[in-house]
Amino acid sequence: VFVTVSEPASINAKPVTYPIGQLTVAGKDIADYTVVIPAAAIKRERQAAETLVALIEKATGKTLPIVTDAKTPSAYISLGNTALSTPADTARASIKGDGYALLTKDGNLYITGVDADGAGTLMGVYGFCEDYLGYRFYTQDGIVVPAANAVVIPDGINELHNPTFL
Repeated sequence: VFVTVSEPASINAKPVTYPIGQLTVAGKDIADYTVVIPAAAIKRERQAAETLVALIEKATGKTLPIVTDAKTPSAYISLGNTALSTPADTARASIKGDGYALLTKDGNLYITGVDADGAGTLMGVYGFCEDYLGYRFYTQDGIVVPAANAVVIPDGINELHNPTFL
C-alpha cells in the first residue's frame, strides 16, 4: 500500500512582499489612515477613493477603509470637497479645469479638484501615486511600483497642478 502525502501549501508558500516596505504620512504609518469622501460623493470621487485604496494596497499590502465625511477619523486622506477639507479651500480657488491640489497639513493628506464631474480629484490620486509612491502606468494592467524600503510623505506639502491645455 502506497500513501501519497503532500505538504500543505502554507509550508512551501513564499512570504508576500510589497514594493514599499513602509509608507508614512507626516510620521504616521499609512495603516493608521482612513480615506474620507463627501457624503454626497459623485461617481468619480468614489472611483478616486477606490483607486487610491487599491494602489496603496498594491504598494504596501495595507487596505485603508473608506468613510464619508460624516465621521472624522484621527488620521485621514480627504478626497474631493469634504467637510474636512478646509485647509484645501484656498488652493481650490486657484484650480482650473481638471486640475488638482495636493496638501498635507496637521498630519492629514488632502487631494482635491473643483470640476463638477470629479475628474480633478481622480487626477490628483493618480498624480499623488506617480509623484510620491513612484507608480508608473504603462498599460491598464501594467502598473510598475519601484521598490523602496520606506516612502515618507512630509507634512507641509502644498502643490497645485493645473492642466497645460484647458
